[in-house]
Parts: sequence; C-alpha cells; structure tokens
Amino acid sequence: MIELGNCTKVAELIKKSRNTVQAWVKLFNGRGLEAIAPNSPPGRPSRLSDDQKEEIKADVMRHPRELSYDFSNWEGKFVAEHIHIKFGVSFSVRAAQKLLHALGFSLQRPKYKFPKADPEKQEEFIREFKKNWILLNQTT
Repeated sequence: MIELGNCTKVAELIKKSRNTVQAWVKLFNGRGLEAIAPNSPPGRPSRLSDDQKEEIKADVMRHPRELSYDFSNWEGKFVAEHIHIKFGVSFSVRAAQKLLHALGFSLQRPKYKFPKADPEKQEEFIREFKKNWILLNQTT
C-alpha cells in the first residue's frame, strides 16, 4: 500500500471496491496473510466423497458392458445413471459431465471404420463428385 498510496488506487488497479481492499488490509494487519488467503473454493460441497469419485473413475476406465450395461460408450447421461445406481446420489447430466472432466476425462467419439470399403472407389467418388459439383454450380 505504501508504494501505491491508498486503498482507492489499489481498488482501481485490481478492479475491486475500496471497501473490499480496506477489509483485506484490516484482516492482514490483524491476523496475517492466512487471514486473506482463500480457505476453500466457493460453492456447494460435492455429493460424492473422494473415495466414491475414485470408484467412478475406475468404473469409467472399464468398458460399460463389463459392468452389465447395454451401451458401449460412457457419456454424461450414463455416468449420472451409474452414480445413482451405485451410490443412490442423483446427478444431472451436466453435473456428471463436469465430474468426468474433473476426473480427467474428455469427450471422445469412436471413429467408424468400414472394413469392406475400397479406398480407390472412394477416391473416384470424390473426384466425380467434385466435377459434378463444379458443373452444377457453373450452370446455375
């Protein structure tokens, strides 16, 4: 504060109110740096314990069919259903998606492969399609 002058200049610099800065200074002067450090993240506490989250992570690492489900890919809807079955805790689809992200997972879709496809015929189709597309656009 000494270098910047007063709470008003600091408040403008960090885009907080002067009252907020004054409250922080008072806390710091009274109890030190620990008094103004954030204690815990804001928001509602998780409805799952850390152990339960680790169980979910381990389950999602397995194929759903190994857990007797009839789907092949984990997604928010199925994770929410799995949590409800396993722990009796209701999660929205979006909350389940956020949980997956927090556990280090990202959305991935399988790439379909067509084993009977002929790459030469595919290239030929693309060439013919481009020719026809260009001709069609020139006539209109």
